[in-house]
Amino acid sequence: MASGGPIESVTIDGRRFAVDGEVDAALALGGFKNEVKPNGDGTIRQIKARKVSRANSLPIVIDDDREDEEFLQEVMDNLEFVDIEITDVNGNVWSGSGQIVEDPETSKKEGTKEINIHGFITRQL
Repeated sequence: MASGGPIESVTIDGRRFAVDGEVDAALALGGFKNEVKPNGDGTIRQIKARKVSRANSLPIVIDDDREDEEFLQEVMDNLEFVDIEITDVNGNVWSGSGQIVEDPETSKKEGTKEINIHGFITRQL
C-alpha cells in the first residue's frame, strides 16, 4: 500500500537536523528531464537534458546552542560536496552527496531554516 508523510530528518555532513513535521518538502531524483519540441514539418523531437537530484523546501530546526547557523554557513562555504542523508517518516532513507544552494534564511519565530539541497541522492535499499 502506498503511503506518504513528512520528511523526519536531514543529516548534513554528519549533523542531524529534525524537519518541521507540518511542511510538505519536495524530493526529485537526478537523471534526465525531457522536452518535446515541434519541427517545422509537423513532426516532433525529444530533447533530453541532465538534471541533478534535489530536495527542496526542507524546514530544518535550528538550535543556537549547537551553533547550527555557523555550521550550515561553513558547509555552504566549503568548496566540496558533503554527505547528505534524508529520512522519511516511513523509514525510507535517501542519501548521497550534495550542497545547500541559494541563500536560506532562518525564521527566528519558527526556529527553522528552509533549505534546498542539490546534488546526487538515491534511495538506500
